[in-house]
Amino acid sequence: MAVPIDTSEPLLFNADLAKLVGAVMKADPHGEHDWIEWKRRLDLSTKNAQEHIAKHVLGFANRTVQAAALHMGGYGYILIGVEPGSVTGVETIDPATLTNAILRYVGPDGPRYNSEYVPFDGHHVLVVVVRSPKHGDPIHTLRHQLAQHRPGRVLVRRIGETEEASPSEHAALVERAKANANTITVTARVLHETIDCLPADLPQQLDAAIDAERALLMHPNRSTRPVPNQAPPSSWLAGPPRASFGPALGPRYEEDGRTEGEYADEVETYLERLRPVLQQRAGNRQWRRPSGMLHLALDNLTPRNFAQVWLRVHVSGRVRQGSEEPLDLVDYPGDLPPRPRRLGERRRLPSLVDAVLQPRGSGLPLAPFDHSFQSPGYSTRDGGSVDIDFEPVHLHPHTPTDLPSVPLLVDEPAGTTLRITWKATSESADGLASGEVNVVVVEPQPIDDLLPSDEGRSR
Repeated sequence: MAVPIDTSEPLLFNADLAKLVGAVMKADPHGEHDWIEWKRRLDLSTKNAQEHIAKHVLGFANRTVQAAALHMGGYGYILIGVEPGSVTGVETIDPATLTNAILRYVGPDGPRYNSEYVPFDGHHVLVVVVRSPKHGDPIHTLRHQLAQHRPGRVLVRRIGETEEASPSEHAALVERAKANANTITVTARVLHETIDCLPADLPQQLDAAIDAERALLMHPNRSTRPVPNQAPPSSWLAGPPRASFGPALGPRYEEDGRTEGEYADEVETYLERLRPVLQQRAGNRQWRRPSGMLHLALDNLTPRNFAQVWLRVHVSGRVRQGSEEPLDLVDYPGDLPPRPRRLGERRRLPSLVDAVLQPRGSGLPLAPFDHSFQSPGYSTRDGGSVDIDFEPVHLHPHTPTDLPSVPLLVDEPAGTTLRITWKATSESADGLASGEVNVVVVEPQPIDDLLPSDEGRSR
C-alpha cells in the first residue's frame, strides 16, 4: 500500500487528519496518488507556496466522479510540512490570508475546500481538504497566471502530478458538467491482479503422461500372453455355475485371439484417443483454478441504491472462455477412453441380465451422476478475445459486490498486461459508467495427475 491507511471512507475531522499525517510518514516516497499530494517544506506566506496549493486544489476538483470515488469518498488531500520519513511542520499564518491568496487563482466560485493546521509530533502540518467532485460540477479553470499556466487553462490531477488537461481529459470533464444527479456512479475493479496463462510446456506434459501410460500398458504382465488354459481373473468362473442362473442368464466369456502385435496396435490407437482427452483435461484444470479465473467486483461508492445493474466486460488479447461446467463434470474419470484388455484376458459377452439392467437401446450403463448445473451468472462470447455479460445485480449504498468468477484460457506469454474495459448501466439511473482495469499474465503452477489412479478404470 503506497499510503498505509484505509481509503474507503473520507477523513474529515482533525483526529482523522492526524492519522493521515502519520500514514504519510510511513508511506512509499513515490506513493503520491490522484487523491493525495504532500510537500515537506513550504513558507505559506510566499507566492510559491500559495501557487502550489492553488494548483493542486484545481487538480483535485477537476477529476471525474468515477475516478475520484475510488479513494476517500472522492475527497482530495494536500499536506504541507510532512513527507515519508520526515515531519517538519509549517510556520502558521492567518487562514484568511491564505484563503484570499488561493482565491486569486481558483476564483470565488471555484472548488470547495477547507484547510486546517493539524498538530503532530510537536509541529503543525497544514492539511487542505478538497471536496469530492459531483455530477453537474462545472469545469474549474485557472483565473490568474500560475507559473507557465495561463488563465483559462484546465488543470487536472493524475497519479502523482497535476498538469494541464489533455483533450480526452477535458472531454470527460465536459461530460461531468452535463451529467445530472441521477447518473449511475459505480466502478469495477479486479480482486486478483494476476491470471495464469496456459503452461508453455503443456505438450511436454502430455508427452510424459502418454509415455507413462504406454509403459504401463506394454509391461510384460499386460502385453505378454499368459500360460494357456490359465483361469480368467473373474470370480464368476472360479467355481461351478450357480444353480440360480442358467447359461443364458449367467455371464459368458470369449477367448482372446489377439496376437501381441495386435495388442500393441490397440494400445497405440487407445493412446491416440487419449491425448486430446488429456489436453482437454489440462484446460479444464487450468480454467477451474482460482488463479486461472477473472475475479471482478462492482463498487457503489454513493449513498444511493442502484437496481438491476448490467455490466459488460471486454478482455483484450488472445483469450478464450473456459468451461462453465462444474469441476466434477469436466474432470470425471469416465471421460477417458477404456484401456485395452490385457493380452489373454477373456472378453465378457452380454447376457440377459445385462439386457434387463440396461436402458433399452442404449448399450451403456446408467449415468453415474446428474449432469445438470446452474447458470454461472454470466454469458460469454468468443471472437479472438472475450466479451462477458454479467447477470444484473442490485448495488446497495457504499457496498462492494463480488461478481461470479469467470474461467479464462489465456494464450499470452507471462508478463503480458491484459486490458479489460467495462461498461455498466442501471434501470434506476441514467447514463453509462465505464472504465478500464488490468490484470497481469503469470506462469501457472504445474498441472499434475492428468491420469487418475487405476481405481475405477478399465484395466
